[in-house]
This record gives sequence, structure tokens and C-alpha cells, in this order.
Amino acid sequence: MTIKENYTKAVVIGGLIGAILGAGVAYALMQTAPERKHGKDANYFKAQDLLDLTQTAANLINKLDTIRKKTY
Repeated sequence: MTIKENYTKAVVIGGLIGAILGAGVAYALMQTAPERKHGKDANYFKAQDLLDLTQTAANLINKLDTIRKKTY
């Protein structure tokens, strides 16, 4: 594989991870929005929940990079 092919794969994988993460957070926030709008005591996301989700995505990217380094 050439460097350009590896770069393209990395960009595609990174884009997919970002899209999945973004869609998941948007869906979760949309599910809690009606509860907050009507003044109910909502179980909405806290900042720590979003930080944990971001850390999980970073760990996934790190693991993928570790696998990449082992195969080349």
C-alpha cells in the first residue's frame, strides 16, 4: 500500500468514527429536549457523560493506531 492509500483509509475511518459519535450524541440530546422544554426533571446528559464518550472515542482511535503500527 502506498502512503496515499493509507492516508485515505485513515481519513475515511476517522470520518466514520466522528459521524457515529456525532449522530449518537445528537440523538441522545434530542431525546431529552422535550422533557426539558416542559419543565420536567429531566435525565439529560451531564458534561462528564460527554467527556466520557469523547474519551472512549479517543481510546478507540488509539487502539486502531496501535493495531496499524503492529501490522506495518
